[in-house]
Amino acid sequence: MPFSRHVFLLVAGLFCVNVVYKSIASLSLDSSGHGFQQVKHLRLRNTIARAEEQPIATATTVRTNDHPATTINVTAIPCLTNLTRTLLNAPAISTRHVVPFETGYETNWPKYGSAKVAWHPDAPSCRNEHPGPCKSFKTLDENMKYFALDMRGNGGGIAKCAPDNVMIGCLSCTKKELRDGIDIAVPPPTFLHEEYPDSVTEVEDRCLTAERLAYFRGQGRTKIRKQVAQAVLNETDIVVDLTKGYNNQELNAFQELANSKFGLIIRGDNMFTYRFSEVCAMGVVPVVIGTDWQLPFSEIIDWPNLAVVVNSSALDTLASAMRAVPDVCERQKRVYELYHKYLKGPEEWMKAVEEIDLLRGGSAGHLS
Repeated sequence: MPFSRHVFLLVAGLFCVNVVYKSIASLSLDSSGHGFQQVKHLRLRNTIARAEEQPIATATTVRTNDHPATTINVTAIPCLTNLTRTLLNAPAISTRHVVPFETGYETNWPKYGSAKVAWHPDAPSCRNEHPGPCKSFKTLDENMKYFALDMRGNGGGIAKCAPDNVMIGCLSCTKKELRDGIDIAVPPPTFLHEEYPDSVTEVEDRCLTAERLAYFRGQGRTKIRKQVAQAVLNETDIVVDLTKGYNNQELNAFQELANSKFGLIIRGDNMFTYRFSEVCAMGVVPVVIGTDWQLPFSEIIDWPNLAVVVNSSALDTLASAMRAVPDVCERQKRVYELYHKYLKGPEEWMKAVEEIDLLRGGSAGHLS
């Protein structure tokens, strides 16, 4: 065999080995839900809609309510985040339509800290190219009722320019920033994790054997989180684990929550924190530090009898406030049930929107 042929076969062989190696490495290291991670996710006891697990916007059209004239071709909309696209793909409700353009700008879902996978398709530049909600609102039918998300860290902005026929679902708003009788507060989106319990029975079993009173893990760069950590320093059954980076997705963080009766909700850079949805998904009683943040769907969820709210100026009462809560396991079970009914994801959010509309005396998507 000629020498050049030997060289060619050797190079080709090395190339194939390299391709196989990279494929194996990507399967084992890919954190976006593919490869080995995808197999792991398929074994999860819970299924929460995430871009890594199931394709988003596979349908060619989305029916909004019972009005064929307002059918939206979702795949034809170039600049949508995966969260907004998932919302548009949720089953239609009877009281209003989802606006057919981007308003939420949730760039941490489905993978925290990666805007590249938050847009579908992968087009972070859409954030700059989009005309903006305020201009887009002017294109809507004035005789129809709509719902739009505002998932930005400092919310309340688009409610100022939204017409009265558009309900804003705000992630990070105070009560004053919500238009009375029009807007609502929505929860943070949930990141999938294998430690989420399967059932109310599992929640109760965990509660009965929980050894810790309360737990929190999150970045420690904000003043309030440091203050909470200092306030519970001598409480052996309360742990505030402050980290340098975002690593709450580590398994042990959820195992600690599973072994706790309460989960601390301490704001980060903004009023909200993703810990809220994670704590509720775990079926743990949320303890919200601070009174500014409007809790989600408060018109249909009785938070005062479910969560514990402690003013940031009264951190010395934090431990005693939790110890004074009666029937903690019953609260845990109720939190878990309400999470799956209203808080879990866009489909559940829209059910909550419809229920709130009907509670307010609303009617089908036309203005009365």
